[in-house]
Amino acid sequence: MRKFSLKFRQSVESAHISRWITNVMSRGVLDLDLDTRTREENINLPLEIFTCKTIVRLKIGSLIEIAKDASLPALKSLFLHCVWFSGREVETYISACHVLEELTILGETNWGSEQCRKVSCPTLERLTLHCKSSQGSKVSRRITFDTPNLAYLQYRDYVADEYPIVHFGSFVEAMLTLDSMRSISNPKNLIKGLRNVEIFQVQDPVRVYSSSILVGPFDHEFVF
Repeated sequence: MRKFSLKFRQSVESAHISRWITNVMSRGVLDLDLDTRTREENINLPLEIFTCKTIVRLKIGSLIEIAKDASLPALKSLFLHCVWFSGREVETYISACHVLEELTILGETNWGSEQCRKVSCPTLERLTLHCKSSQGSKVSRRITFDTPNLAYLQYRDYVADEYPIVHFGSFVEAMLTLDSMRSISNPKNLIKGLRNVEIFQVQDPVRVYSSSILVGPFDHEFVF
């Protein structure tokens, strides 16, 4: 089976969902699109999703729990929409995707508070993060990027208190939309890591740089 898509907004028994998904995975599905958010509850997806050997593209819009033995050796594209995590599930998931090329995280995604978010993937080429949440401006956060093969970055969030590690290498395009809501927010190391980008677009740069120093030089196109 090449592609399977499952979307609904009304409550469905988890047993039915697990049976449907397990069935298509047993048939070697390559492209799996799951949007199981309902008004009443979030549906937990079967953990077998995270050990499937055939999935190349995976899109999830639901509460998820990552299997401890997660391994997705064929996954190249991962799309997460309005997904809530209790801890370091994202890091666990990304580390289980050894050939991941594209990662997209959209919506009011919660990665947990008082922790260091980490996006680390040597094969990643495209990264889109729109992860502002209603609590994002109120919690202490650190964010690390270790993606040396990245070619495209679109990042929308509140400015973190610190970016301890920023390893991008040289890439083509970066688009930032950041709100500086805390007096101790510091994007300096993030901006420094973007010095070699060819096209750099910043929306509302005054808010981003009001309490920091723009680190240069930028030898390529810089767009406000």
